[in-house]
Amino acid sequence: SLNMCCGYIQLARHVLVADDATSKPTTAGGGWHPVDLQFGIPLFDHSLNSLVCERIQDRQLFSAVNVERQSIASKRLSLRLLDF
Repeated sequence: SLNMCCGYIQLARHVLVADDATSKPTTAGGGWHPVDLQFGIPLFDHSLNSLVCERIQDRQLFSAVNVERQSIASKRLSLRLLDF
């Protein structure tokens, strides 16, 4: 379950380019799209690292109960992937 994991999603905004040269590019209707999904604690960005660590602490992800649940969920996922 994602409730027992830590990580982050990188998003990119899709910019729509206008047909004629006089119009500016717009993001209207373009929206955000996932680029990458990372599990774990980000080390490259201090503010993102702090945010992820704060949420880990708030949600008690490293409590004994959550670690056990994550272990069980990982084993189930591994078995499902082997059956795939």
